[in-house]
Amino acid sequence: MVGCSRQRFAMLILFAIHVASRAAIAQTTKTPASPEPKKDEAASAILQPSGSIPLPELKGSLGRMAVDLVRNRLFVVAPDDDAVSVVDMGDKKQIRKIPLAKPRGVIHMPGIDLIGISSAGDGKVHVLNGSKLDEARAIDVGKEPSDMLFDPAGQLVYVSYGRPGIAPIDPTNGKREHDIDVVAVPSVMRMDQAGEKFYAVVPRGNHVAVVDRARRMTLTSWVLREARDAYSLALDDANKVAFVGCRTLPTIFAIDMESGLPTASLPIGKDCDDIHYDVATKRVYVTEGEGKVEALQLETPTHFKLLGAAVTAPGAKNSYWIKETRTLYVGIPGHDSNPPEIRAFKAGM
Repeated sequence: MVGCSRQRFAMLILFAIHVASRAAIAQTTKTPASPEPKKDEAASAILQPSGSIPLPELKGSLGRMAVDLVRNRLFVVAPDDDAVSVVDMGDKKQIRKIPLAKPRGVIHMPGIDLIGISSAGDGKVHVLNGSKLDEARAIDVGKEPSDMLFDPAGQLVYVSYGRPGIAPIDPTNGKREHDIDVVAVPSVMRMDQAGEKFYAVVPRGNHVAVVDRARRMTLTSWVLREARDAYSLALDDANKVAFVGCRTLPTIFAIDMESGLPTASLPIGKDCDDIHYDVATKRVYVTEGEGKVEALQLETPTHFKLLGAAVTAPGAKNSYWIKETRTLYVGIPGHDSNPPEIRAFKAGM
């Protein structure tokens, strides 16, 4: 029995040596894995710098933006200058400076060719002709009008303001419809692709209000419990996902638009303001005031992947995504002797 056990033990030793040698051979012939790209290398492939537009006529910070694609114009709120800058993107220069007290938001209304600028200084939305930029009318809204959303189907502009409420106004005649009630002032609003609902982020309520466009009433609210100060929003209509950025415990959430429940989250940089969804690549671009734009992807409904981060500048939290040219324009604030600028990033495929 002892001899048999010794023989069995020796056979086991020989078998283990054989397996180990086979594994070592396989390891030496295996193709080495490609190293993980560094964050800046990954970002350079995703968001490639493609020039800047200096704005020496301005000072300080830059705010919300809008674009007129027909005339190749970019409109940039310049709150420290009490003005809106009109930039020729082809010639890369400011062509006009529209003075206005405490401007907060700006939109272009394709189809009816109007520009809307909200002013916290006088509580009005100033409507300009799209070609000559002459003021057509000023519509009273109320205390500190801010973000605006254009509804092309109803040809109305929804304006968030400090009553608080959302005021539907007709930019062609100045008529105002009944307000939509909200618990606090929305920071940003986005319309779904079908034009049936729009979504308003309410920072003080830490939720997203889901609004029925036709009935002009709030249907429900998506409350965020894992972070605070919900501020920014982008929509993936095809997959029914909303991306919401929070500033306290900085986090981005993927929310199922059917259930209103978060399915994934990822820590992000400080002071996020604008979020954009790139339909072609299914990427999400998060503009952060700490000085970067993070590129993310929702790989599965429950998992975010950080792809990279492009460097911008401290305080550069506002941006505008033009899907037709696949370009992200970021507002870089001025400081010391350096004037503000618009920095462009071309998105790779």
